[in-house]
Amino acid sequence: MKPGPKPAPRALRLLRGTRDRSSRGVRAGAKATTSKPPAPPAHLSVEAKRIWRKAAKILHDAGVLTPLDHAVLEVFCCELAAYRAATKLTAAGIVIKGARGGSVVKNPARSIAGIAATNVRLLGGELGLSPSARSGESASPPSALDRFT
Repeated sequence: MKPGPKPAPRALRLLRGTRDRSSRGVRAGAKATTSKPPAPPAHLSVEAKRIWRKAAKILHDAGVLTPLDHAVLEVFCCELAAYRAATKLTAAGIVIKGARGGSVVKNPARSIAGIAATNVRLLGGELGLSPSARSGESASPPSALDRFT
């Protein structure tokens, strides 16, 4: 892996443009062409569908959601729904649970929440949903003044 920051998603690079106006690192590919965000897949849970609608609208309005991103968005929504469900189970103060021999074990829901949180962070970065993924990137078209900076 190369040192330095992770490359920005293609759509954000296209929107931002480059200083020398070359197409360096940007290849032709899929573009968001629909007038409204895509509907969530039918097999998602109710919570995952709610997350899909919100995230898809944000990404679509920013002009960065393409059909190639749907699989990543689908897994992101499922993982965030799993995280929320697992944290509800641990929010009641049930962090540990006793086993048969009286030993204390970690609540499995806590492990599920931790794994899901890691996956949400990674997938959200792929979609440009985290602050670090957006740092230095703009989801708005470059202005006429950008060529002077």
